[in-house]
Amino acid sequence: MLASFQVTSVFTPGKLLILLQLVVLAWLGTLLIMNGVVKGQQLHEEILSQADDNKELHRRNQRLVSQVDALRSDDVLVVEERARKDLGMVKDDETFFIFVN
Repeated sequence: MLASFQVTSVFTPGKLLILLQLVVLAWLGTLLIMNGVVKGQQLHEEILSQADDNKELHRRNQRLVSQVDALRSDDVLVVEERARKDLGMVKDDETFFIFVN
């Protein structure tokens, strides 16, 4: 008589399912972590860019504040300069020339 041997599998269906779930979870975790790192780097670069923009706007605001302060002062020369430069105004005894290239 032949002896019948029963082959027992190391991987039962339950163990295979658990192993598959672990592989999928590890893959998803890696995906989420990598996407988070990439997104974090992008946000960091955007923050640096916005900080540079803010510095430039702050400098511009400071220039505007100094111009407003100068115009509010009683210095007639400052007001006269702005009137000439921005409005093209001239005094009564002056002659205005335009040079065309």
